[in-house]
Amino acid sequence: MPGGIPAGGVLDDDPAPAAAPAADPALLALAAEMVITTQHGSAQMLNRKLRVPFAEAEALMGALEVLMIVGPPAGDSKPRDVLVSPDDLDKVLQPLRAAA
Repeated sequence: MPGGIPAGGVLDDDPAPAAAPAADPALLALAAEMVITTQHGSAQMLNRKLRVPFAEAEALMGALEVLMIVGPPAGDSKPRDVLVSPDDLDKVLQPLRAAA
């Protein structure tokens, strides 16, 4: 809709909102390492392996998406695409571990 606000209420040229940082940077680094090494990006896997509540696992996946480690949700109960290869693991983890 030219000159107005679209139906969703968000203008197309608005930048995407940044996700809130994970409460524990060490946990985010561990989640990133697990997702990259296994090449499997799902909240369910983080929930089981890291023993965190599912809502926290979903928040971790959102933070990993903002960091461009995983892609957007692929649909119901499907894992996300992992955008980082295991060869780049150290390069990605270095700033995450520094923040921890």
